Amino acid sequence: MSGLDKLIERMRRNPKAVRFDELVRALASLGWWEAAVRGSHHRFRSSAGEELTVVRPHGGRAYCSPRAVLDVLAMVDAAECDDD
Repeated sequence: MSGLDKLIERMRRNPKAVRFDELVRALASLGWWEAAVRGSHHRFRSSAGEELTVVRPHGGRAYCSPRAVLDVLAMVDAAECDDD
């Protein structure tokens, strides 16, 4: 099991405890890149033209919102279905 697989599995087990850099690493593995940053809002884009905005935790928070993590996990699942 690769490091990325371990990260995805940990994200599935506890979506409330995922750091921003971990979420960015998962997005990069799917071919997404950071298209724009405005304050704490980071906009990512895929080669298909899809966009996703992730708010970088701030104000004493250490982890990303669970909603953003679940959105990324849904993209991982969709990518795995496309590969089959």
